[in-house]
Amino acid sequence: ERNPEYTRPKLRGRGDAKQAAAAVLTLPDGSVAAGVNEVNRRLEEILGLSRAQFGQLAMIAQGEFRHLLLARTEERSAIFSRIFDTSMYGTLQLRLREQAGAAER
Repeated sequence: ERNPEYTRPKLRGRGDAKQAAAAVLTLPDGSVAAGVNEVNRRLEEILGLSRAQFGQLAMIAQGEFRHLLLARTEERSAIFSRIFDTSMYGTLQLRLREQAGAAER
């Protein structure tokens, strides 16, 4: 559940009051994360994507992948690496590079 920051009429007196943003995440095991920062952190942990990366993926799903195509190489690489969980291949590549360097020496 998320509530963005918004302005509402004051409960007493005249004028407006700013209502702070709030967020609560209830997980299937019944545990609860509260607060915008904590919910954001837990969602990034669960999804494996940052908010920006999720937004770019949503654009792909909507057929607006031009933005992703125009993103910097590092950004695209990070997004696809997280989506397809290619970290083990990166680790393998690093080990092979180290072994090749040792064999050359």
